[in-house]
Amino acid sequence: MSLVFWLKESFAGFFREKGSAFISFFVNTFFFLIFAIFLLVTYNLYTFTQKVKQKMEIDVYLVEGLTEKENEELKSKIIKIEGVEGTIFRTKEKALKELKNYLGKDILEGLESNPLPSSWVVKLKPAYQNLEKMQKISSQIAKLKGVEETDYGKFWVEKIDRLLEIFLWINLILGILIVTGSLFLMIHTLRTIRQSKAEEVMLLNLLGAERSFLRKIFLFEGIMQGGVCAFFSLLILYILHRFFIYFGFELDFLPLSLSIAFIFFGFLLGGVAGLLSGGKKLN
Repeated sequence: MSLVFWLKESFAGFFREKGSAFISFFVNTFFFLIFAIFLLVTYNLYTFTQKVKQKMEIDVYLVEGLTEKENEELKSKIIKIEGVEGTIFRTKEKALKELKNYLGKDILEGLESNPLPSSWVVKLKPAYQNLEKMQKISSQIAKLKGVEETDYGKFWVEKIDRLLEIFLWINLILGILIVTGSLFLMIHTLRTIRQSKAEEVMLLNLLGAERSFLRKIFLFEGIMQGGVCAFFSLLILYILHRFFIYFGFELDFLPLSLSIAFIFFGFLLGGVAGLLSGGKKLN
């Protein structure tokens, strides 16, 4: 039979049991919305950490008195270390100028000499912009001849990685709870609809209809409910997103690929609920 037939049967089933079907729709949409909100927050946190990590670098402070040749040799050794993307040389004068711009010229006005060392600013490849790998590269550089000290902002790298990890775990736990709650609610609704069709199904059985026929109806009803709930939760999320943007909050909405995946997740969850709801024989 055609897809149109199965869709018509699915909609008809919901309108036979308006009360439980619409309660299930609103509750499931709410569940999906909560999940979508945390997904949006985690996505924005992830993009923020990626932007911050792009600026993460290792400062390599040099010992006094290095010759130009020794400095170039040191640079070539740093470049060869796995994970290093490039280096920028920062002279003592440039380092002092940057410090004055940051602190203000008045604070350093009485300074008679430049106490800051020259340094190499080491840029890392994206895959190496995390605490463990930055620490490893920093340790390798620190052992090289001519290096006084290295600094990679361990405190901030550690905090950013930890914060992202916490939000990912929250999403995982929340996702499991929402999947479980939505699944049971959809199964209950579909079974209620199934009971309302008992006489119709008995008639179909007498006429020789196979059990797979009914399973397909419940499968499509579940797919429809899950997909529609996921779609409407994203629609509400988008309205909330525009509301926050209007009041000056800088938030990126979920990318198209993630939004489509979220709706397909709703279809999948609904389909599973539809199959499970038809697992027992009708009375």
